[in-house]
Amino acid sequence: KERVTVELSDGIFAEGSKPEDLVIEGEGLNKKEELQSAALRALVYVCSYIDLLPPVKELSDSGNLGEGSNRVVIKHLSQETSEQSLREHLQQFGGILDLTLEEGTGEASATYEHRLSAWVAERMLHRSALDDRIISVEQVPEEKGTRSSAAPRKKRETARAAARPKVPVQFKSYISSEFAIRYNDAPLDASFTEMKQHFMQAGHLVAFKYSVHQETKKSAGYGSAIYGSAEARAEAMERLQGMKVRGVALHLELFSAGKKLADGAAGPEDGAAAESDEEEEVED
Repeated sequence: KERVTVELSDGIFAEGSKPEDLVIEGEGLNKKEELQSAALRALVYVCSYIDLLPPVKELSDSGNLGEGSNRVVIKHLSQETSEQSLREHLQQFGGILDLTLEEGTGEASATYEHRLSAWVAERMLHRSALDDRIISVEQVPEEKGTRSSAAPRKKRETARAAARPKVPVQFKSYISSEFAIRYNDAPLDASFTEMKQHFMQAGHLVAFKYSVHQETKKSAGYGSAIYGSAEARAEAMERLQGMKVRGVALHLELFSAGKKLADGAAGPEDGAAAESDEEEEVED
């Protein structure tokens, strides 16, 4: 198994505010997968702290991201999708100011706190899975004249902000394993795609691991799902615990991603981990 750690530049943090214990890790079975995983987790971290990262906020407020606004339109939603589940899906990439779900139409709109979040959401969540549907997420173009008319106000706000006393900024470290769920007792005839889609019902997956026996290449009956947020993982534990796949109820538990599977303690039976390998898919 490959593993890579992303180091964020000191320059994107307010002076003296970079957390000493910040760790952003990516995991995968090859170099491409580990880099994709690490890049996505770094992106989630940055979008979570736009207001506290001066260069990132400046980029979000500038015109360098094209003509998009801080709003997105979502289409092709399932009739079963609730406002809460949609909010959790979207807020992986930043805070949401307003969310409107048009019942019965399969459509919704959301306003992010920052343009960068909307820009990223379109690129990361378009054609993602939510409640067994592949949804569309598109950033709404900005109305002409909006930015120029807002520019003077932004300058005045910047001047007032500069006059305020500087308060140390505190960040929360991103721990790559904190959004992972391990599953056991899966039916041995359930495919990789079938199991992955089952866990997609609860939210966006950063990675999915499906353990197979090395000799038979058939399911070992266990694996793990890594979500993009703590909220999505909690939703998965609540909604999917005991839910049946092909008539078999799954058992879910929280664990540190990579640790149990690596140390040989992951299998439902003694020795199972030693006889299995994993497939992993990182969501685009």
